[in-house]
This record gives sequence, structure tokens and C-alpha cells, in this order.
Amino acid sequence: MLMDGFWAIPFICLFMINAVNATYINEIMYNPIGDDNNKEYVEVYLSDELDLRNFTISDSSSSDSLKLLKEGVGDYALITEDGFDASGLDVAIYSAGARIGNGLNNKGDEVTLKDRRGNTVDKVIYTGRKEGFALCKENGFKECEPTPGEKNILSDISAEKDSPKITNDPKVNKSEYAPESSNMNESYLTINKANEDARFGDIIKINLDIYKGGSNKNSIRVFISDGSRIVSEETKFNIYGKFVNLSLVAPVLIKKTCDENSWLIDYIIVAEGLDARAEKEIKIGCDETTDKKDIENLAGREKVSFYSFSFVLIMLIIFLLFKRMKNDNFI
Repeated sequence: MLMDGFWAIPFICLFMINAVNATYINEIMYNPIGDDNNKEYVEVYLSDELDLRNFTISDSSSSDSLKLLKEGVGDYALITEDGFDASGLDVAIYSAGARIGNGLNNKGDEVTLKDRRGNTVDKVIYTGRKEGFALCKENGFKECEPTPGEKNILSDISAEKDSPKITNDPKVNKSEYAPESSNMNESYLTINKANEDARFGDIIKINLDIYKGGSNKNSIRVFISDGSRIVSEETKFNIYGKFVNLSLVAPVLIKKTCDENSWLIDYIIVAEGLDARAEKEIKIGCDETTDKKDIENLAGREKVSFYSFSFVLIMLIIFLLFKRMKNDNFI
């Protein structure tokens, strides 16, 4: 986030970024029956027997470095808490310590897997449902039978699907947000606020309210435009599941492209995805030190160019007058 092109991205300060490779979070057990201690796990689908040692797993509060407890075979690996009963499981087992992050929240949380370099491999934001069920990746994330280290088995929860509920848990939603329309299938994006003193080269925080209805799309992107071109890096993340209601903060890096005309342009924050779009005007200034010098240098170069052009033009006029006077035998 500190240089142009930094976000291939994005931060996901909350945000959900799909990895380019085939490694991804496949199942999350966040609310086991009874006491959650030593029973929560995150199942990861691996590409090419990937070693997850020294990768990090985190929730919305804290992160943990992974340690290999047991090698295994197959396409899956389990990230578990200390004391997890892995008997009978022939897959790689990694420990996140006493808890995964700060303990996966039963009502909603985010789970992020990062590689050794700190690059996000996958990130999932979820809202809680029924105790004893896991969330499995299946065209988004759906409620499923817990199957650690094995192929996902979706639960028969059609009755619950027919009457979706919106979560307003304060851990997931920093403000209670409900869609303005009674159409529960329609998704909505709202940009609440952003930095009022934004400058070129800054990373600004954009507060978003999101309601995902029945859309099959997961991706959202946030960026800043001047109406004809994008003047920031794009922050992209995914919202899995349906009938999800949450508020989050998306960081966006404004490119350092300030010039003498930048003050005259109206800029717009754009959030789009889930078959919805939101816009909000924003003022962007130049940095008082670096960019101001850039403008002064640019203005100075243009001033020198103007004087050079004027001098050449005057000399050309004198030359033509001299030549004409000579032809007319004045000289």
C-alpha cells in the first residue's frame, strides 16, 4: 500500500481476496455443539501438497503462525486448536495455538489465510447460523455437515434457506444496516464516509454498508475515478453466502498523480459488485510538500518552454524581415 501497484490486492482490512492458485479455505467449523474449545477448525484445500508451516491464520482480532503437528496425505489440511481430537484423520494437521485467532465468533467473523510473505491466500467473511454445522465452499459458502479432511456434505436446511435472516451482530456490523427496500433478494451498497482530507499518495479508509441478497456474485471492488479514468488502486474482496448484512472499512490507495489541474477535477468513490453500485463525491488535494514541489517544477518547465518558444519566434520574424529588406534593396 505504500507504492504504485502495491495492491494486487488488496488489504482486505476486511476484505475477501481469492488466491490466484488453487489453495483455498474449504470448510470452517466455528460453532461446535457445546463448548467450542479445542473443537474449532479451518479446512484448507491444497494445491500440489503445499506446506502450510509458518503460514498465518487469523480472525478479525488476532493472527497465529501455523505449526505442523502431523503430516498426512490427500488434498486437504486442517488448521486446529491445541487439544483437537484428530484421531482417525489421515490428513496434515496444523496448530494455530490455543485458539484460532481470538476464537471464531459464533455469530460472525472473518477468517484469513496468509503465506510466509504475508500475501493473502484466501479470506472469508461469514455470518453465523446453526450450532453444530460447519460452512463449506460450494458456489459460495453454505451450511454443511462437519467433514474435517473429507469431501463436503451439504446439509438439508431448505427450511432455513426459505426464511433468511439478516445478522446485526455488532462484531460483524459496526453499525446496524438494513436494506431500504423490502425486496430481500436485491443487494445494496452504501458508502457512508471517507477521509475528508484525502491527498494523492494517501491510503484512505472508506466505510461501506453492504447487504447481499440473493445474488450469485461474490466480488466487490472499490476505487476512485475522475469520471474518465481510475486514479487509485482497486481494492477487491468477496462476500460469500446470501442474505448477508455487514459494515466494513475498505482501504484504497490513491495514486500519486497530482498535477496543476488536479484541484479542478471532481472525484468519485465507486463501490460496485453483487449487481449493485454506489458512488460518493470526494475532494482530493496535493501533498503540501512533495506534490506542491512537483507542480512548481512542472510550472517552471512550462514557463521556460514558453520563453524559449517566444525567443525562437522573435528571431524568426527578425530573420524574415531582414531577408525581405535585403530583397527590396534596402540593404
